[in-house]
Amino acid sequence: MVDLRVPSSLLVLLAGVGLAIAVPATAQEEVSPAACEDPVRLVPESLESVDAMLRRLPSLDAEVDAPDRTWSTAASLGRTPLCGEAPWLDGWTADAALVTSGLRALPAHARLTGTTAWPVERANGLQWTGKGLSGTLRGGVSYRSGALTLELRPELAFAENRPYAVYDTLLVDRDRYAYPWHARRIDWPQRHGDESLVWLGPGESRLALDLGAVELALSSEQVVWGPSLAYPLLLGPSAPGVPHLSLSTLRGLRLGGLGTLRGQLLWGLLDESDHFDDDGDNDRRLLSGIVVSFRPSVFPGFSVGAASLVHSDASDLQAGDLWAFLQTPTEGEDSEGNVSGNGLGSLFAHWAVPGSGFEAWVEWGRDDYSFDTNDFLSEPDHTQAWSAGVQQVARWGADGLVRFSGELTHLTNEEPRIQDDSPRSRNASFYTHAFLRQGHTHRGQLLGSPVGPGSDAQRVALDLLQAGRLWGLSLERVRWDDDAYVRSLSPVGGSDGHDVELTLGLRHARPLGALRLHLEADAQLRRNRLWADFSQQADAEGVEPGFGWARNLRVEAAVSWMPGRR
Repeated sequence: MVDLRVPSSLLVLLAGVGLAIAVPATAQEEVSPAACEDPVRLVPESLESVDAMLRRLPSLDAEVDAPDRTWSTAASLGRTPLCGEAPWLDGWTADAALVTSGLRALPAHARLTGTTAWPVERANGLQWTGKGLSGTLRGGVSYRSGALTLELRPELAFAENRPYAVYDTLLVDRDRYAYPWHARRIDWPQRHGDESLVWLGPGESRLALDLGAVELALSSEQVVWGPSLAYPLLLGPSAPGVPHLSLSTLRGLRLGGLGTLRGQLLWGLLDESDHFDDDGDNDRRLLSGIVVSFRPSVFPGFSVGAASLVHSDASDLQAGDLWAFLQTPTEGEDSEGNVSGNGLGSLFAHWAVPGSGFEAWVEWGRDDYSFDTNDFLSEPDHTQAWSAGVQQVARWGADGLVRFSGELTHLTNEEPRIQDDSPRSRNASFYTHAFLRQGHTHRGQLLGSPVGPGSDAQRVALDLLQAGRLWGLSLERVRWDDDAYVRSLSPVGGSDGHDVELTLGLRHARPLGALRLHLEADAQLRRNRLWADFSQQADAEGVEPGFGWARNLRVEAAVSWMPGRR
């Protein structure tokens, strides 16, 4: 029987949007035309590209607000103008042919990655960077006519997928490469099989209709929600783009003199990987969600926002599942509402001081509904996660910028002090779920932060952009899935058994006529990686677990072709 009830909160939302549209100047650009007489536009390429980093730079012009990072896609990054003189962008701006009507070629992109010891999952999208060589090819065409935009940009990815040590799951109902921890609550394979891989996907394709204040789109683009640069809590570029329908504010809805409202509604279909279980009836889930932010006029550059996402079983959908993200956090499994899926939510704030080049952000989230209001008030930190970061940009000579950024995230679960028979009192971690076992993943790759459940990470980076050439240096520390370690292996490994990784990264990018070159190299040291060797040694009688550091090198080269440039 189909449940046709519509939550009252949906009616409130629709009434609010209608009021916003009725206010004069609703379709006003977030960057005022007076402050942007000669805007430059970055080429829409992809969320992992240098373009994305440039688009996220805070403004050095006191008259221009920094970009709103409520939600972003490759198309939105390319569409939003940058204002003022920017000699450091030489060779990176869009050719006029890319933003005019008619049939046009889109930028083509090729990437080749090599790793020496284990996978490195960072903003890879369709490409899974297992041991050995892997790569991506992407390109296509666009057609624009009035309010209609069609972009076809399919993507081909491959992975050599050479063998490396994995933890033997020993689970009779799971693939041998399935992730062994969290009681089968996440579809996050240690390795995608034991053969080479070739995947074909729709890539950054989209069909969009510009309705003035909002855009309606059917898309497979990667979407990022929230202000975080390295560790977005809910949606990021680590997984392939989810096929989805979205309704998004294009330019921000002006609420009179109060400020600007920006947001997105999203409905997508998630797929299970080939290395999770043998149940063909649970391979697809519905992902539904909303993200909104408000930028008050009295505080230039400051915005606050909230996001809600829900996974629902696609094999037993009800009409209420389409609006499940509007349920309150305290409507748990026993309520009459249709909230049997997994709910994730976050609150965030972002402040970019106009003209200073400085910005800071924070995001707090939690996974899973509370049983009731008392449960929510008693343990609001149940399966909580948070991230915070800062960024400072300054001029470097006459034609350069220097940028410092730092971000940290905390996904480790502080378990409730009281343990009982509740299924959530143990084994609960961000991105995992007891009923929808695939967790917060798509095709076996994480939808949110690339470090995954139970992890902590810190990253600092320094970038110099001068006359169109980029040099970058970064340092990152990750303690992987400490939830799993504390619950399962800490009695044997003690304080020496944590899975810890250090990464030193270098990158360089530059335009070469119609081409753009991007080079990266990461040197990694990791101790007790997924406990693949440690656990097997600990199981053998009389054998002490061994502890030691292993080395990995990741090298990547990417080239993009810009149509119309010479």
